[in-house]
Amino acid sequence: MSSSQRCPRVPRRVAVMVIPACALIHAVCFPVTVWAQVESIRYPFSLVRLPALGGDSGSVVASNLRGRFVGAACLGGNQEQHATLWDKHGAHDLGTLGGRWSGAAAINSHDWMVGWSCREPGEDISQRYPVLWRDGRMIALGTLDDDYGDATAINDSGQIVGVSYSAGSPYHAILWDRGRALRLPSLSGQSDQPLAINTAGLIVGQAISSTYGAWRPVLWDESGVHDLGTLQSNNTGRGWASDINEAGYVVGNATGERYSSRAFIWYEGKMRDLDPGGDRDMVALSINNRNEVIGQSGPESFYWSEQHGVRWLSDLAPPQSVWIQIWARDINDASEISASARLGNNGIGTAFCLFPVHPTIELRRALPGVAGRSNAFVTSGATPGATVVFYYGLHGGGTFIAGCSPRLNTLQIDDPQLLGTAIANEDGRAVITHYVPPSLHGQTVLIQAVVRGECAISELVVQRLD
Repeated sequence: MSSSQRCPRVPRRVAVMVIPACALIHAVCFPVTVWAQVESIRYPFSLVRLPALGGDSGSVVASNLRGRFVGAACLGGNQEQHATLWDKHGAHDLGTLGGRWSGAAAINSHDWMVGWSCREPGEDISQRYPVLWRDGRMIALGTLDDDYGDATAINDSGQIVGVSYSAGSPYHAILWDRGRALRLPSLSGQSDQPLAINTAGLIVGQAISSTYGAWRPVLWDESGVHDLGTLQSNNTGRGWASDINEAGYVVGNATGERYSSRAFIWYEGKMRDLDPGGDRDMVALSINNRNEVIGQSGPESFYWSEQHGVRWLSDLAPPQSVWIQIWARDINDASEISASARLGNNGIGTAFCLFPVHPTIELRRALPGVAGRSNAFVTSGATPGATVVFYYGLHGGGTFIAGCSPRLNTLQIDDPQLLGTAIANEDGRAVITHYVPPSLHGQTVLIQAVVRGECAISELVVQRLD
């Protein structure tokens, strides 16, 4: 491997190169779905940058409901990328089998993680070996008499899927079950690649079809492997299945009537376009057990639900962010989205998560909303006697609230500045008066309030000051 090789940013669940990395913190179940808030809350997500391992890039690719997030992140100098686990204690380097490159691709509810690692310092990221991280140990899974392999998904029963391959040879679909490596049926004797597995043991992915001469979305069940078809009326074209949830809903992308790549959802033999009438190529990457879907269209990521259809994540995250081009990779059952984003136009993917926010107090616009004089900031709906903390900033994003799990709430402001605090009166109303400097004349500011010790938060107020 050339010494000039640097940490890559590799798309999740698209070919066997399933890397990236990054993640999050904490846990605590919060039973609120994002789709229930999409219409009522202008900005239902925060966009929070997550810790690194010393390098510049990383990307979250999967998470569970115990507050663990996995992927990979670059070390200092950006010449090595290691599989990474994030939890409430921060970022943890999961190491390698001896090489310079590794990546975690999936995690189950027992905190078992799977992915890949290189064995020798001179190997590049195509020379990988499937691994399992369990109880603090890295376990090499082995292959089907091939040189290399990759573990791409794991279910709560501990079944693992992935591929076994040699340089220049097809990918062989593999299932690791109770310590045994089993070859899955091939669609046509060519390359097959599993990408996801649910607890029932249903597996989805992609396989080359000899009939159509292209990669096709497929599903493995106890009866064999099945081509799921495409969105074209004559069933031609290509695609892949990215994910499957516990109910058996499958998402991915397939050739459509007008576009080469359309995001689909499939269930019980029926495939449909997530955005009928849409005018761009799209791919669905992940589905949770609430049937919320995230995916990608060019440089933009989208969120989809049955109730509201396709919404662009850039419209749902706080405005005026310095971070651009959100690459979403996974959505869990708490509606937390694993992702990466770029700072300006530097092209480096940095680890992020989008957390749902759950406003329960009301914050009014600053009055009179004029720079160079004192303004009143008023909340209502707080617990009487509670301390309400007011913040402002110029850039949207996200910041962890001290003492609060991000699953409960996060601020939607990058680098928030304190405006002041007030005690809520017997009606739950809190008021502060703060002098706004003339330098903010004509600028749009972001304002938000938090109830200290309760993790209650207001909706984000976006206001241009006169």
